[in-house]
Amino acid sequence: MTLVLGVAALWFVNTKAAPEPTPTSTVMPSSGVTVPGAALAEADVPRCRALVAGLPDVLGELPRRAVVGNTEQTAAYGSPAITMTCGGPATTFPPTGTLFPINGVCWYGEQAADTNVFRTVDRVTPVRVSIPTSYQGQLIAGFSSSVAAAVPAVAEPPAACKN
Repeated sequence: MTLVLGVAALWFVNTKAAPEPTPTSTVMPSSGVTVPGAALAEADVPRCRALVAGLPDVLGELPRRAVVGNTEQTAAYGSPAITMTCGGPATTFPPTGTLFPINGVCWYGEQAADTNVFRTVDRVTPVRVSIPTSYQGQLIAGFSSSVAAAVPAVAEPPAACKN
């Protein structure tokens, strides 16, 4: 079962993905990225602050960028920007939706025309990451350790998330 989930996860994150850009091929804009925030419950504020503070300075080879507004709950990397938002409504997904347990965090992924959107399904505070399809979807793995360290897991995660 683990092998099947692993193969499915690799297929999903590689669908429509182009090779990861190298630092020499990407010019980083000097302006900050505007990342919309989400409404935060009082209990979510310290978790989101800890998550943002614990994120890496580099994701793959993409440098972290400054964000405009919502700095305590958002982050961005690269250009076009990969964005992360902490907080907001709980993630919902269809009963047949595919979940991706990656490095201790369980994600639900959806594809749009130009973006793969991943949302945590096993955390008390939801986290959302949008990865443009010009990048490889595996970059989601770079967020998992920070999410696991800063945001506690729910008591009863979905069955597909249990090891």
